[in-house]
Amino acid sequence: MKSVSNFAAFVLVPACGVFFLWWGLAKIVDGGALSGAIASIFALAAFGFSAQWAVMRFMADPRGDFSSEGTTIRPRKLFDVLSLFWMGSAVLAAGLFVTFAPFGYVDIPTYRSSTPWMMVFILVTGVATLWRMIAHGGDCYLRLTPDRCEVWNGPWLAFRRANWEDIEQIQDHPLRRKLRGRELVVLALPEGRSATLLSDCVTDNSEALRDWVRFYWQHPEYRDELVDGRGLQRFDDQKFTVE
Repeated sequence: MKSVSNFAAFVLVPACGVFFLWWGLAKIVDGGALSGAIASIFALAAFGFSAQWAVMRFMADPRGDFSSEGTTIRPRKLFDVLSLFWMGSAVLAAGLFVTFAPFGYVDIPTYRSSTPWMMVFILVTGVATLWRMIAHGGDCYLRLTPDRCEVWNGPWLAFRRANWEDIEQIQDHPLRRKLRGRELVVLALPEGRSATLLSDCVTDNSEALRDWVRFYWQHPEYRDELVDGRGLQRFDDQKFTVE
């Protein structure tokens, strides 16, 4: 499944970007500045998405910090920047289309009536995603505190909190649906609920991240490490056994 998603991200999406950019520049030359700009901005979104996927697949490197609240593990800064870039580009292009197309200022070929509704969908969901990504400080993160775990997944617009005592298991696959080709940290909760992190966005060693969470789940007496830097050091050293 990874090969299929990689093919889409590294071949199909960039190919669409090249086409949008070629069409957009040609449209600008022909005097259709607005239509050309919209297509070109969508091209930037496509290139940004592919670049972010490349960072995830080949350059994943966790970024950790701690405070008096707890320890947070995020993707590398470049991943977050690219996420904001391609999402912001898509929202900008969709916003321009939705704003000016009803007045006849946009001359972009559409398939029946699906394109305007698709633009509205991109605009609404994109704005919501961007707003929450900015509020949470990035695309995704995993935060452990002495009392609970927090998981933020921007692509799914999903934020979950779980007290340590509510966690029933820590696993690498969803409880119900299948999600092939991705690495996960899944916190199984009562009544079939779960908190799921797309961990391959964060690190190239998802097993170590799961073991880190599992260590503090199984050893509550060590959770005070999460507020003074020792938790982050334990993750870096991959020491997940009691000495």
